[in-house]
This record gives sequence, structure tokens and C-alpha cells, in this order.
Amino acid sequence: VLNIVSLHLYPSLQITVVGFEESASMAPCVDLGTEGLLNYYLFLSFFWYFFFVSELMLLTVTYLNV
Repeated sequence: VLNIVSLHLYPSLQITVVGFEESASMAPCVDLGTEGLLNYYLFLSFFWYFFFVSELMLLTVTYLNV
């Protein structure tokens, strides 16, 4: 089970990190202001939360199938 978990987790984590780096590099180009920055971090935290929940669901499904 652990092999399946690590095999699934690593690529999706890589994709997430790449997406995060891209969005982080894009952020300074836009003059956000305090409110915009807050919205940006809220969006990022929501994205990470959604990613975590979907990962958890996928891992549960994988575990149950095995």
C-alpha cells in the first residue's frame, strides 16, 4: 500500500509545487495592495485545503481497493 501511496503522492505534489511557484512568481507583477494580497493568500490556502482533501479521498479509495 505504501508504494502505491508514494507513487501517487509524489507526482501530484510536484505538480502542486510547480503551480505554486508559477503563481508566486506572477504575484509581484500585479500591484495587489493589502486587500488583494489577503485575497491571494485566501485563494492559496483554499487551494492547498482542496488539494489535501482530494489527496485524502484518493488515498482512501486506493487503500480500499487494495
